[in-house]
Amino acid sequence: MKLPLFKAAFKDQQTSMWVYVGVMLFYGLLIMVAFLSVEDMLSEPFSSVEGITLTKIGTNDEYDVFNLKWETRTGTAAHVAFGLDLDEGMDWANFTLDDIEGFNMSQVQDLFEDHFGNISLGEYLKDDPMLMEFFENYTGDHSGNMHYPAPIPFPDGKSGIELVYFGEGTYVNFTNSGSSLLFVVGLIPNDWNLSNITFLGPVSSMDLMQISDFDEYLEENPMMKAFFGEEMISFTEIEGFIALEYFSMWPLMLLIFLAIKTGGTVSKHVDDQSIDILLATGYSRFRFLNEKMLVVAMNLALVVIAAWVGVILGVFMIGKPVPVAGITIAFLGSVPLAFGMVGLSLLLSVLIDESSKTTGAIMGLTIFMFMIQIVSNIAGWQDGLGYISLFTYYDMNQLMVHRTFDAVNIILPSVIGMVSMIASYILFKKKEIHA
Repeated sequence: MKLPLFKAAFKDQQTSMWVYVGVMLFYGLLIMVAFLSVEDMLSEPFSSVEGITLTKIGTNDEYDVFNLKWETRTGTAAHVAFGLDLDEGMDWANFTLDDIEGFNMSQVQDLFEDHFGNISLGEYLKDDPMLMEFFENYTGDHSGNMHYPAPIPFPDGKSGIELVYFGEGTYVNFTNSGSSLLFVVGLIPNDWNLSNITFLGPVSSMDLMQISDFDEYLEENPMMKAFFGEEMISFTEIEGFIALEYFSMWPLMLLIFLAIKTGGTVSKHVDDQSIDILLATGYSRFRFLNEKMLVVAMNLALVVIAAWVGVILGVFMIGKPVPVAGITIAFLGSVPLAFGMVGLSLLLSVLIDESSKTTGAIMGLTIFMFMIQIVSNIAGWQDGLGYISLFTYYDMNQLMVHRTFDAVNIILPSVIGMVSMIASYILFKKKEIHA
């Protein structure tokens, strides 16, 4: 089947199209190279819950060295930190101290059973020779700041509990040469009534994470949700980095490209009166639009493929595991968005005869929808005002990180595109074209 208009239009646009293809390919490579600098900003591996943080600060032979740090509270006489072995059958998400087999408060109470009164830890140790003897192999001073080179079994070595720290300080560095995987800190009240002890944690040595300064900026700056939405993802993981650095801007770059390519579909030929010649040679209006839309589809396919190749090659080039599925789904998820934009751009091109005005109107619509998305994200209007923006129907986190499609994000922009295209074909068929 001969497609003379398609061939002519594609040839006419190929320079700008190949430039954009090259830009998207290079942009993908450039973004991935930037990830290497992010790794230089990574924090030390840590695990944290409210009031307590476990940080890996090095290794000693084959053992990890940790810093355990916690927040104290008013009315606290001393702190005791325990390491706990993990029971494979434990419900980690709903963990409590009661889940640790062999742990009961009487074991801690035994340390202080003869003590009454509201005195400092240092004073108490001086008055309690049994407790002093218990710790004599693990402490460098008796002033209430006891540090241990490694967790020690407590109290009998069979309970799966290890003593990590006992003192008035708020942190301890230790070599984890024992079997502990979870760590908790108890805040002992001034009256030494251990039935009122407050525990912080647990933190785990198994789920350590690293963050960058940018991760902290994202979490602390509410303006960032204007661009990235409510869900905050890690900037230091390759999937999160690609989502934040690449796919946060991909919809805007794609829609601007399509706005430019689709804007002159009809108005350009009406403006320069070349459509009169085409129709006089026997071209039907239906065939005219079909071949012009085929040009747009070809441009779209080449740009998406180039962008996909750029990101894939970029990740491969820096030696990281390539999340092919996430990247592919993120690009496929932008196709309904593109279809909706093509439909709206074609409709405006049919309605407006002057090419420059058409391009201005389409670009204005694109920027308007982008601003609507930002405002709705800031104000929490995603379920209201946000629906009128095509950008709302592209969720980079869901696509890239979670690798799932949302039916609404596929159906609604596709319906917008289909309705706009049908209206464009009907209006163009009835349109009066003045010579």
